Amino acid sequence: MPASPDDSLDLLAARFIIASLSLDLVPEVLVPTLNRIERDDSTAVYAVQLESSVGPAAFLIYGYTIDQADTGETAGQTRYATDLRTLEVAQARNVPGPRLVASGQTGDHQFILATDPQTFAALIGADATPSPEVLAERDRDPAELRRAAAEGLITLLRDADRQAGRWLRAVDRQEAESPGTDDRPALRFDDVETELALYLLGSEGIRNVLTLASRFLETAQAGTGLSAPDDDPPAQPSEPTRIETARAARSHPPE
Repeated sequence: MPASPDDSLDLLAARFIIASLSLDLVPEVLVPTLNRIERDDSTAVYAVQLESSVGPAAFLIYGYTIDQADTGETAGQTRYATDLRTLEVAQARNVPGPRLVASGQTGDHQFILATDPQTFAALIGADATPSPEVLAERDRDPAELRRAAAEGLITLLRDADRQAGRWLRAVDRQEAESPGTDDRPALRFDDVETELALYLLGSEGIRNVLTLASRFLETAQAGTGLSAPDDDPPAQPSEPTRIETARAARSHPPE
């Protein structure tokens, strides 16, 4: 794919994705959907969600600028080699982290396309046999499973909210100390954060959590969320319940 001098890195990245995944898309249409999450003088990293042969899938695109006038190895070339090697080692050892889908060079630029392990396994047609946990659940009482799962979720969601708060506070401090610009965002993901981004953007991600939250809200709003022992009808409260109060607050937000 020869590159003209006027081609932007965004457009070249879009062309590389389309060629790597054999997508029936026009590069100029794909460019606006690329979310740039990192940019410096020699490197750019994008995230994008695409409809693939295995359903909606999240991908990372790493773009590296090579200075052809430089007779030595440039910063872009160095980072390309390092990132490519990191992905290859992670895949060979089957450790957490993005998986390499494709890599290559376009004129003065090199690119890497990566995705999360689950999407990668689906793309290569890995066996989707149910996990031992799922198989074991088939013989358990659904009511018992619901209660056990709810107990676990309470603990995990509280801890997840605490961890999210820690991350957001740290980001706020960094951005206050080193404000970014349009060309150089203050926020740059490390390898663990990159894996988290792929997980959140991926076809699975927190889909089950979001679906569960929606079901709980629907049930609460319908007033059928609580059951009394022995199937007795619940007593009518003399004051609005928390659910009713929250529902009223959503319907009539404060001025």
